[in-house]
Amino acid sequence: MTERLRTLLAPFDDGGAAPVVTRADLIWRKPDHRWTIRYTLAGDGDEILGKMYRDAGSGRWVHEIMRWLWDYAASGSPELGVPRPLGWIPELSMLVYLPVGGRVLGDAILDERAATYMDLAAAWLSALHRSGLPLDRAFDVGNELANLRAWSSIVGDRYPDEAAAADRISRRLSERSSELGAESGRPIHKDFHYQHVFVTDRASVIDFDEFRLGDPNFDLAHFCAYLTLLGCRLPAMADVLGRHRDRFLVAYSRQAGWHMDGRFPVFYAYSCLKIARQLCAGTGVLPRPHADEQRRQTSAMLAAGIASLDGGLPGAS
Repeated sequence: MTERLRTLLAPFDDGGAAPVVTRADLIWRKPDHRWTIRYTLAGDGDEILGKMYRDAGSGRWVHEIMRWLWDYAASGSPELGVPRPLGWIPELSMLVYLPVGGRVLGDAILDERAATYMDLAAAWLSALHRSGLPLDRAFDVGNELANLRAWSSIVGDRYPDEAAAADRISRRLSERSSELGAESGRPIHKDFHYQHVFVTDRASVIDFDEFRLGDPNFDLAHFCAYLTLLGCRLPAMADVLGRHRDRFLVAYSRQAGWHMDGRFPVFYAYSCLKIARQLCAGTGVLPRPHADEQRRQTSAMLAAGIASLDGGLPGAS
C-alpha cells in the first residue's frame, strides 16, 4: 500500500526516507457501498484516511467536492473546516485525505465550551450554504417521499404499535410536499449531525456523500433532530441540550439572516422518521440501542416528529 500512496504522501516527506504504512484499520463501513480505512505511518504515527467506494463515480464526485471546499476555505472562509484531500487512486476507487483535528462534537457537547461549539457549528453551516459550491445533484421530493413511505414500513414491521405514528408522519409530509421542495438551489450537507462535526477553534465537518442542492432548513432541522435523539439517550441532560440547540439556531440566524418558518418543522419531522428507521434497522449514530431501549427511542423520535408537525417546534420558544 505504501507504493500506491507514495505520490500522495508528500505532506509527510521531510526530505528523508519516504513514509511507510505500518498499519491499516477498517474504521467504518456502509455495507456494499463505502469503506473507510485508517493508515498509520512509521515514525511519529501520523495517520491518513482512505475511503473506498463501490461506485467509483461517487468517490470521484466526493473528491471534487472536498477539493473545492478546501480551496474555498483557504481563499477566505476559514470557518469552513474540511479534511485536506490528498488525491484519488483510480485502481482502488479510493479517496485519500488527512483526518480533521479536534474532538467530535458528540463527545464535547457537554463541555464548558459547548455554547461556543454551537456557534462554530452554525458558522460552518452558514458558510456552506452561502458558498456557491457547484453541485449536479438536487433534493428530489418524489424520491424522498418514496423514502418516507419505505421508512414508515420498516418501523411498522419492527414495532407494529408504532406503525400508525410512522405512517402519520409519512402521510402528513406527503400532504406538505410543496414545503419540502420550496427552495432547492443552495448547497446542503444532508447528513449534518453531532458525530460529523469536529471542534477546536473552528468546526470541521466530514462525510460529503449526501451533498446536494436543497433547502438550508434541511440541515438545520436535521442537526436539531439528532440533538433530540441525544437528549433521549441522556435524559438528565435533555434540557441542557435543548439550550444548546437554541444557541445553534440563534447563531445561525444571526449569521445567515434566517428565520424559522413552516419548512423547518417539515424537515424536522422527516429527520425524526429517518432516525426512527435507523433505530429499527440497527444503523445510525453510535451507540446503537437494543431491545426495550431501541423501542423507547424509536417511540420518542416519532412523537417528536408528530409534535413538530402539530406546532411543537424545537427552538421556537
